[in-house]
This record gives sequence, structure tokens and C-alpha cells, in this order.
Amino acid sequence: MEKTLIFNYIKPEELWACTTCGACMQECPVTIEHIDTIVDMRRNLVLMESDFPPELNNVFKNIETNFTPWAFNPQDRANWTEGLDVKTMSEDPECEYLFWVGCAGSFDSRYQKVSKAIATLFNKAGVSYRILGTEEKCNGDTARRLGNEYLAQMMMQENVETLNNYKVKKIVTGCPHCYNSLKVEYPQFGGNFEVYHHTEVLENLIDEGKIKLKENGEKTKVTYHDSCYLGRYNDIYNSPRNSLNSVTGLDLLEMDRNKDRGFCCGAGGEECF
Repeated sequence: MEKTLIFNYIKPEELWACTTCGACMQECPVTIEHIDTIVDMRRNLVLMESDFPPELNNVFKNIETNFTPWAFNPQDRANWTEGLDVKTMSEDPECEYLFWVGCAGSFDSRYQKVSKAIATLFNKAGVSYRILGTEEKCNGDTARRLGNEYLAQMMMQENVETLNNYKVKKIVTGCPHCYNSLKVEYPQFGGNFEVYHHTEVLENLIDEGKIKLKENGEKTKVTYHDSCYLGRYNDIYNSPRNSLNSVTGLDLLEMDRNKDRGFCCGAGGEECF
């Protein structure tokens, strides 16, 4: 019986254990691109063999029908904006930035706080921005990393069509996975945009004096965890730290493992955080 790479030499559970954090490629002395190979093998299992963990059935179904990895109603995607002065592109497309909120930023109760904080700061600084609201769909990153390239490309092409119809030029997002997908992968599908992480925009707003920071009376110790997809994938390390260091009273402490040696949070290619 002929031996195959998957099953005989690499077990499927080993393939699915990878979070695509990029640490292996960072440390590899001969620059082997492990992640591309792992994703290719996942793609073969999903599209050719229909062999993947059963819990991914719900993820793929939700992305296809709800445009998010979770079973949320797509009509609720902009509910987080309640009480905030946030306009959609359909209401008024004239703006400098399209704020790409992402699935987690739209639906997860914890991550909604980040979306609200970004919108609040942009409003205070007078930033001209809009959101897509219910027209926004999963960026396709989750499906692509899990090997469902067909579903990933469907999401990407639909989003590119929406963004190009509004003639979007600049995009800002709070999600590192959305950032990487929109900046690095969307050009493959005709989506050529200037993409910024919100920490880059906030750093500039602070430098320009459009966001004025109040002095914090008590000394507070904080640390910053480097996202794999923001740091190792896109080399953004300084902007978040520069903004934190601008706040008087904050004592920024570095973890033992930080920047390109930082630990993955564990969500990896299976979530949008």
C-alpha cells in the first residue's frame, strides 16, 4: 500500500493543532515556510477528502449563511453602535477611512468594547470614518486558514465588490487577522487599499494633538501582548507601545517573551481575535 504524507508521516491532529502563529518560521534557520505547507495540506483534506474535525461543520456553515464564524444574525452586525454617532457607508459614503469592524468586534461582547472605544476616540479626534454595517461580511481569514479556500474566496470577492463599489481607499481595523487579510491577501482579488491598524492611526492622532491625554494620577502597571498576525506577520510592534508610553502614569512592562518572540494567544487561524 502506497504511503502518503498525511496519515503515514503527519497525523491530521498535528495539522489541526497549528495556530498559524508564525513562530516556527520566525525561528527556522533555513527559512522553511511551514505554515503555507500546513494550510495547503488542510486544504487538501477539506476540499478533496472532506476530512476535517466535525466541529468545523458549524464554523463553515455559519460563515456561509451568517457571514461570521458564529451563529449570530447578520442583521445584528451593527448593533454595537447603539448610542454612538457612527454612520454607515450606505448613509454617507464620503469619508477618509472605512472602519472594518470584523466579526469579533461586531458580535463578541468583550471585543465590542474595543470597537466602541475606537469609535469614541475617532469621534473625539474628528476622524472622518464610516462602517459597512450589515454589508460587512467575514473577511475570509478563518475559512482560508482552516483549508476551506472555496468559502474564503467567496467571502473575499463579495467584500471586495462591496468596498470597490463604495470606492474605498483607506481602511482601518482593530483586528490583526482582518488587518493581515485586507492588506496582504485582498489585492489577490482586486482589493487594493491602504490598510491601517487602529494603533497606527491613534499614534498619529496623539502626535498631531488631535487626541489630548489626561494625566493619570496613580501609577499603573500595564503590559502589552503582541498579536502574531500584527507582529510577526506585519512587523507592527512600536505603534501600540508608543501610544501607551504617551499616557502619563502608565508604567509599561514588557513580558519575558515579547515582540517577535511573543507567545501566541492560542486562537490562531481558528478565530478572528
